[in-house]
Amino acid sequence: MTPHLTASTWRHVAAIVLLAALVRVHAASRLECISRDGVHFVEFAKQLAADPVAAMKGTSKQPGYSYLLLGAMRMLGGDSTSKDPQTWLRAGQMVAVLGGVASCVLVYFLTRRLFDPLLAGIAGLFAALWPQGAELSGDVLSDMPHLALYLAALLGGLRALEHSDCMRRMTGWAAACGAMVGAAYWLRQEALGAVIAVGAGLALGSKRGRRGRAAIAALSIFVTFGAVASPPSLITGSVMPNKNLRDLLLGEPAGSLSVNSPFGAFVLAEWLPWYKAPGRMADAWGASGKYILSTLVVIGLFLRSAPRARTTGARLVGMAIGLQLVAVLLRVKTYGEISSRYMVIPAALTIPWAAAGFTTLVSLVAARWPPHRAPAVIAAALLVVLAPLAWFCTRPIHADKACLREAGQWLEQNAGRDAVVMAHDRLEQLMFYAGRFKGDPRWIVAGSAGAPDAPVKPAALLNELRATLADRRSQWHVEVTRTRRWSDAEDEAFFLELRGGAMPLRVVKRFSTGKHDVFVFEANR
Repeated sequence: MTPHLTASTWRHVAAIVLLAALVRVHAASRLECISRDGVHFVEFAKQLAADPVAAMKGTSKQPGYSYLLLGAMRMLGGDSTSKDPQTWLRAGQMVAVLGGVASCVLVYFLTRRLFDPLLAGIAGLFAALWPQGAELSGDVLSDMPHLALYLAALLGGLRALEHSDCMRRMTGWAAACGAMVGAAYWLRQEALGAVIAVGAGLALGSKRGRRGRAAIAALSIFVTFGAVASPPSLITGSVMPNKNLRDLLLGEPAGSLSVNSPFGAFVLAEWLPWYKAPGRMADAWGASGKYILSTLVVIGLFLRSAPRARTTGARLVGMAIGLQLVAVLLRVKTYGEISSRYMVIPAALTIPWAAAGFTTLVSLVAARWPPHRAPAVIAAALLVVLAPLAWFCTRPIHADKACLREAGQWLEQNAGRDAVVMAHDRLEQLMFYAGRFKGDPRWIVAGSAGAPDAPVKPAALLNELRATLADRRSQWHVEVTRTRRWSDAEDEAFFLELRGGAMPLRVVKRFSTGKHDVFVFEANR
């Protein structure tokens, strides 16, 4: 039986909330540059406020996070017309931090149902200091709010499975699970896996004589899920925006962008052949907890002396993880890309077993010492595990893109409110900090990189920029090294030509990190 909630339980929850909030607020303060996806969420929010139907039909993103952004903006005193990057940034981070803190609490309660209160406390501590969880909570991304709803849905589904002897409770929890999954689907499409996992759990776990009850509970899940999740699909006319299940199952691998190429350096997802996906997925799962949590998970799963999770919950979590892995493989097969963010759900769902592995390891070590040394052994073990996790959580986020933020802020302060800036279409992060978004007449989008199979060459690009400068009369032009689809030699030649007097431009400011150099040019008139 799962232990009842006590005053001690709520003290543990309060401690986890406090630690998780401190870690995630600090992570938000260490964000060196908003991610490209973060800028896209802000742009999508502005489009939703102007024309929701057209905005949903014109993107592959789910609208939930951008709607939360709009709500957070109102709480901070802004609105959808705001061009202040800091207000948008704080609004997005506020939503992400709240989702991250809620996820830590839900990991705690999930572990209570899988194991016991002791392991739940340790799992909550690990979740609070989970490196990837802290990083994603500090950016303007939908992962953490989605994870919180996903975990809440799994807990609801688990409660439904545990109450198979009571029709009213089973159906009620199943309906709550479906509603939570529907809400999660507004943020990310991975939520579909939770519906299938809980539905399969009801089908496989029902005893003879109770299958009709399980069928009604499963039906309630799908009904409430459909009721909550359907509005975006009804508006767009597709279950998945700009894609469908047939694309995932039968689509050909797409030639995507590699983060190892110069142009792909700004892309969160990495191009990968499908047959290499399992190894990359395993590495991303390990890196999520910087290989400490994954090591403890392996110990908790495979050491015979490790605590065993309750069968019903373990089966449900296992199915949820398996479905997410299948979804990632299908995505790689179809779109040829993978991101470490795709492994957030498996990483979070295995934290309870990291707690089990930790207690097992401590028990084995403590057994070799006299009993009066046990507290010292436990303290040393906690220090060995928690100290590096805490260090990872304090690292700067997107430090290699800091030059984009610095250049954008310089433009905002020095270029003038109405100044026209020319920059290519993949410098959204820089232009975000300059207070300019796509469609803004103060941003002339010029000098695009071309299609993947037909990249623009330096000579043609220089001619295009020269013609645009003459025609549009922009005052400022921004270029960033290693952001185009050509070799390092071509990139160097392009910038030598650009800075060598062949163009009516002069360099007024340069910002650098180890990976990129940003040049701010002023047009010669």
